Amino acid sequence: MKQIDKDEDKMKEFEKEVMMLDKIRSEYIIHFYGAVFIPNKICMITEYAKYGSIQDLINKRTNTEIPNKIRIKFMIDGAKGISYLHSNGILHRDIKPDNFLVVSIDDNIGVNCKLTDFGASRNINMMMTNMTFTKGIGSPKYMAPKILN
Repeated sequence: MKQIDKDEDKMKEFEKEVMMLDKIRSEYIIHFYGAVFIPNKICMITEYAKYGSIQDLINKRTNTEIPNKIRIKFMIDGAKGISYLHSNGILHRDIKPDNFLVVSIDDNIGVNCKLTDFGASRNINMMMTNMTFTKGIGSPKYMAPKILN
């Protein structure tokens, strides 16, 4: 469950994210169940990811705890999620380990990680019309160097 404090700018971003997530249906994208408004908070209800994000696993586990086969599977699942978005005209614009949630570390499961956090994502057709591609959107640590210039 994602929670944010209510303020006008955050509310607009939240609405965009909810509208985007509501249209997306892929086994490689975290499932969106709905939004809840409570006093002073807005909550997004999504599929539960038992292990947190890939960044959480990087921070908490040693190199030997996650087999290479699963690490490769994380990359494949992530690439399939990004490919699904691009084939539907959506740019995520904030790809980083924090935005891939790990639902399983079992190599017998079809999907092990799923893409999340669509607050910065945009429909490419709207971006082409408005000519607003990247202008500092995303996490600086993971941005292409040419965007930081």
